[in-house]
This record gives sequence, structure tokens and C-alpha cells, in this order.
Amino acid sequence: STTAPQSLGLLNSEFTRNAAEQLAKHVAGETKNPKMQLKLCYQLLLGRVPDTNELTAATELISEYPDQHRGVAHLCLALFNLNEFLYLD
Repeated sequence: STTAPQSLGLLNSEFTRNAAEQLAKHVAGETKNPKMQLKLCYQLLLGRVPDTNELTAATELISEYPDQHRGVAHLCLALFNLNEFLYLD
């Protein structure tokens, strides 16, 4: 199980933030289409495409940022913190 300090540590980690930034750069180099960028993030990090609800939530998250790149980087950071990414089933 995880504890709140673990999650906060991962969210605030310089390493994790840099990894999210690098992944966002990689995704931007692959496609400029925002929806395709979101799908690519899910595919690279989780090995699957997002479902409809996840795609809607990710689109809303990215739209909160004036700079699409920053939004994609924050999405990557959020995906790094999912149990699905952190733990093997």
C-alpha cells in the first residue's frame, strides 16, 4: 500500500517532474494533435488507450493550461502516479 507522503514525494520529485517533461517533449515530437498526444501518453505509460471517461478528463486537464505542452507534462505526471503505473497486478 502507499501512504500520503509517498504520493506527495512522487508528485513533487524533481526526477518525476523531469521525466514527465521529457515524455511530453517526446509526445509533442510524435504528433501535434492534442487528442493523439493524450492517447500516446496512455499507450506509452500504461500500455493501453484511455477509455472515454479518461480521455474526457485528460482533455479537460490539458485545457486548463494556456500552454498545451505544460498540460501534457502535467498529465504525464498524473499518469506516473496511478496505481496502474506503479504496481504490477
